Amino acid sequence: MTSEPGGLRALRGGYPSLARVDFGADESDWPARANVLMQMPSSTPAFGRASLGLVALDSPSWALRRGLNSLEGDLPAAIVRIDANATPTEVRSASTLAAGAGAAVAWIPESAPLALAEELALSCPDIVLDSALCGDELASALVGWTSVCDLADLRTDPWRVAIALGSEGDGALEGLDGVDVLGRGADARRLADWLSAGVKVPVWTVGDEPGIHGVRLRFGTHERLVPPPALEPSASLGDALDLVACGHELVRALQGSAARLRRADD
Repeated sequence: MTSEPGGLRALRGGYPSLARVDFGADESDWPARANVLMQMPSSTPAFGRASLGLVALDSPSWALRRGLNSLEGDLPAAIVRIDANATPTEVRSASTLAAGAGAAVAWIPESAPLALAEELALSCPDIVLDSALCGDELASALVGWTSVCDLADLRTDPWRVAIALGSEGDGALEGLDGVDVLGRGADARRLADWLSAGVKVPVWTVGDEPGIHGVRLRFGTHERLVPPPALEPSASLGDALDLVACGHELVRALQGSAARLRRADD
């Protein structure tokens, strides 16, 4: 009976349905010195999160634990943890291990060395991150290397839809001379940046309360307030994995349809 590393014990304590994949008598024998969790194999086709293998960059703070808790037991086929000191070889080994269970998806819970993030981007077709925690610079650097799912986008998208709906109709924004995003923090700044790219008037972030509490459109002598959208802006690791899995299933369905058409033509 081999002993388990402390980090693995802590994770398994919260997820007793997972089976350990043992690669040797000590952790140094494991690929990428990673902690590996896998669900028991099933004869049914894998869909949703069960079709993914997650490569998670370990976090010394609450970010990793909170992300795993958001999965609420509906886990990927594999969770492979690496640390911030992982070498390129270890990153590739961890990605290969995750891809053996499902489509490899990297998760960067918070800030990370750029070189490590780029290695993850080279090894995984999809990366999940939160630019509010890891920074816009790192998120922007990965675009073009791989597909990036930013939780900050998922949080502000409902606001963007609400603003677009409120601006429908000819001349709806005619006479607009300023926009105020009511709130503060990374999400408010992100929404303000998006608005700035679409309107040719000053956009300000005002208020003391964290988050986004409204958008005020100013028209000289009057103003219009866009209230919070009906869909509460929120996003978690689980939401991102669901979105990535949905995209993969759509691509598979389209590929299957194209293959059937080709066979019919033959």
